[in-house]
Amino acid sequence: MQILFELMPFATHPPEWSPLPDGGIQLEWYGREVEIDLEMSAAGEATFYSEDTVRGEVHEGSLPADAQELREDLARA
Repeated sequence: MQILFELMPFATHPPEWSPLPDGGIQLEWYGREVEIDLEMSAAGEATFYSEDTVRGEVHEGSLPADAQELREDLARA
């Protein structure tokens, strides 16, 4: 969870969240340009999927390996 706080820009609105069956959480941001789905398992693994609805781009990755890509998407969410 700490990496998420490091990635989120100060102005990012809070995500919607829901529990996952494995004890993890799912976080979702719905912005004007970007929609992001981040799943964090109870074991601490995190993966994300983001879709830029304006540019038609899709990004998928895991944390911390793809942290910069998620940071850029969160800045536009």
